[in-house]
Amino acid sequence: MATHALIALQSHSSFHAAYLHFDGTPENLRPILHQHFNTIGKIKELIQPGALKSISQDGKTSLLDEYAEMIEVETEKALFSKAKEFWAQYVFVYEPALKNWKVHQLATLEEYERSGTKHPYEGLV
Repeated sequence: MATHALIALQSHSSFHAAYLHFDGTPENLRPILHQHFNTIGKIKELIQPGALKSISQDGKTSLLDEYAEMIEVETEKALFSKAKEFWAQYVFVYEPALKNWKVHQLATLEEYERSGTKHPYEGLV
């Protein structure tokens, strides 16, 4: 089952993010992010495509949508709103000042399904 997530980089005045379709649980993704995506440069490369199908344990990514664009919003509230559009269950935010990944839990997949909203990649959910 897919566990959707957003992976975001916080800057001084905005957030840049990518959608992750599979395996976005903290138990799976947090160690990968800590080990392979622990600098701003590596994180920018990770989120640049905008939509990822998956990230393997060795940090290799596969694209979900080659035409997607990186998500850019100005506030954390807007980031969470965007996450909900993608039915993200988790949002991972890298805070450069702390050099740390922060994880926010949102709704479950079942809660999104009950809400009646459509997922942008509906055929893959």
